[in-house]
Amino acid sequence: MTICFPFRSIRFREGQATVPEEEILKLILGNYNDKARPGTVTTPTVIVDHTLSLLRIVEFGPKTLTAEVWQALHWKDPRLTWTPRSYHGLQSLSIPADSVWLPDVVLYNNGGSEQGQISKVRATVYYHGMVYLVIPSRIVSYCESSTPNDQGDVTCQWKFGSWTNNGLKVNLTNSRPPDVSNYEVNSAVDVLKVDSTRNEIFYECCPEPYPDITYKLTLKRKG
Repeated sequence: MTICFPFRSIRFREGQATVPEEEILKLILGNYNDKARPGTVTTPTVIVDHTLSLLRIVEFGPKTLTAEVWQALHWKDPRLTWTPRSYHGLQSLSIPADSVWLPDVVLYNNGGSEQGQISKVRATVYYHGMVYLVIPSRIVSYCESSTPNDQGDVTCQWKFGSWTNNGLKVNLTNSRPPDVSNYEVNSAVDVLKVDSTRNEIFYECCPEPYPDITYKLTLKRKG
């Protein structure tokens, strides 16, 4: 009886299977230094796109807002490239996020946020060097929610930026508005609007720009 195996991407050599993902990992991570920012001599600025999906409002207190979100980031790392035809056409792979350089994007008005453990989060890397990362986070931010406007609306903001890099080293962009398609309706508060803006700040001390992505939520208490 003849047994046919449909997995043509695996070949045998010296009694062992050749696994394309393993070969690619040897290639791209063999001498990789995750402490080094992936800015090159010709392209010194790493462009990091930051977008956000709102999942649920957990608590709307007098001074803080607690919410669960997905932070989505993507950037290009020229060290993480390969030729698909040399690896059975494989164009992407999933790897532990903490095995590559990660942008140090944080919430500036943090009131006790809990970000998903990076060691348990996986990033998707494509053959052309693009890295995509989605981080589940519970955001606790300061918000003066005790001062609504005349319509009873309250505005809260989430301001994200690099903790140590200026805009010439890590330039933040925001390619799409906040996603609310998976939002879970809260019985105590209505989310009237969520939008985002990219800002650039210059300080007297320094000529470099300091970009941030600010998400603004317009909320109203029910009842």
